[in-house]
Formats: sequence, C-alpha cells, structure tokens
Amino acid sequence: MSFVTPTANARVRLLITGETGSGKTTSLLTFPARRVVVSYPGEHGYGSLPVGDPDTLVFAWEEKDLQMDSTQVVDEVDRRTREVIAGKHGPVHTFCGDGLHKFYEYILDSLSGGNYFAGSPVQDETKDNPDVLSPKVFGQAKRRLARYLHEIGQSPVPIAVFTAWDNDKGTRKALQGEHWSKVPTAKYPAFFGGTVARDILGEFTTGVVHSSRGRLKPTDTEATWRWQTRPSAGIVAAALKAPKEVATLVPPYVAADWGVLGKFLEPPSGGVSNVSGLAPQPSPGKPSSATPATGSRT
Repeated sequence: MSFVTPTANARVRLLITGETGSGKTTSLLTFPARRVVVSYPGEHGYGSLPVGDPDTLVFAWEEKDLQMDSTQVVDEVDRRTREVIAGKHGPVHTFCGDGLHKFYEYILDSLSGGNYFAGSPVQDETKDNPDVLSPKVFGQAKRRLARYLHEIGQSPVPIAVFTAWDNDKGTRKALQGEHWSKVPTAKYPAFFGGTVARDILGEFTTGVVHSSRGRLKPTDTEATWRWQTRPSAGIVAAALKAPKEVATLVPPYVAADWGVLGKFLEPPSGGVSNVSGLAPQPSPGKPSSATPATGSRT
C-alpha cells in the first residue's frame, strides 16, 4: 500500500438505499456489463434479475445446511467475493453487492456469538449475564464491514455498487421528559446499532443515492423510478462525492439509471472514463473450471 494521485478514471464505489420494492436491485442492470451480483444471505431481491443473461452473473444464497452458523456464512461471503473480484468467475466490470444490510446482520450475529439473531437484549455483558448483545459489538461489526468494503474498494474492478434497505432513525436523542416517538427521524441505511448507519456512509467514494418512485421535477405529471442525490429533511443518506463544479450540475433527482447519473459525474474535460462505463475494462483472470453457467443462480 502507498499513496497515489487520483485520476479522472477513478473507480466508482456507490451505495443505493431505499425501502423494499423501491427498484434498487433492478437498477443494478443499468450498470455496465459484465456484471456479477452477489446477493447476500437473507436477501431475496434476486428474483428481479435475469436468468441466462450473458452480461449478468448472479450468485444467490441458498442455505442447504440449517446448522451453518453466522461465522461460516460470513467466511463464505468473503470467499466468494474474493473470487469474483479476482476474476475467477470471468471478467467483471461491475461488482454488485445486493442487500448489504443483510450481510451486516450476519457479521453482527457472528461477533456476538449468536446473541443478535437470538434477540438478546442490548446491554453490557457481565459474568453472571453473558447472553446479551454488548454495545461493544456494534463498533466491531462496523469495522468488520468497513474492512470488507475496503477490500472491494481497493480491487481493480472499475465499478462496485451496493444496495441496502433504509429505515427511520432519530436525528437526536430524546430530551428530558420527551417521549421517544416525538424525536424527529430521517431515513438512514438499515444498519442496526450505535452510529453504524451514519458512519458507514463514508466508505463509498462515489457517494450514496436514495431510491424511490416519484417525480423527477415538480412539473412532471408522471412518477418514475428515481435516485435522490442530495440530502433532504427526511432523507439523510443521499450525497455524491464529486468536485463542486461537477456536483452542482447534478439534479436533486435523476432517473434510477447509471447511464444517466454517470454522465453527470464525468470529468468536465470529457474523454473516456470508468465513471460512466463507456469503455468497459475486463478484470484480470479467466473463468475457473468451477464457474457456474452464466446467469445462473448458485
């Protein structure tokens, strides 16, 4: 590892958040081929992805062994991810991690010794009461997830995009005597515990967009699938990391299509860039003998 000088061909690392059914998984198909989708354990959005598409390879989790613990699941996700970004399942221009919040839950359960999925109360562990979800685990899980994202972020894959649910989170602590339901809320990614939902946003070098259905402009008469690119009172996780002269040209809402957003993020000087994916560059490596049929779900 060493310091480098970023170039106009910087790699794309993006998070798409939104409630279930908001078009997140479907929008992955707007990113440049060849796409490899890792649908994390517990995520079921892969039903909206094509089968037999030579441009899209999907790995969906199938839990055959119900006795597999969370640590084994996390290890298997790590193994498959490393295979993909190393090119062992064929060339990949876009790595898609679908349902990142689900993977985080397995990390949390693994580090808590199974107490998270068991529904154990969140409180400090004591000698007499070890079966609790210690608040310390949240920081450990955040660092573990950040390490996973960093490994993908430092890979040669031009584009890595992730999806995650969102949920309501208080924007401040309740005041003395104030009922919790009166605390203002905003949409954050659905990463449970402490400041994880807020802190994890910094791991995506291109930024975070929020997916929903609505009008792109107030004057539009019809709703469409869209990405919100700037924060608002109710949506915190929406911001792009780009030079000011570039970011100011991006509308608050754009079509949920990387072909649209990527063009806004191109360097002003023009030319070919990995940002929009106009010149796909296959990653090194050749398909292994164990590579599943293209487009199959394994």
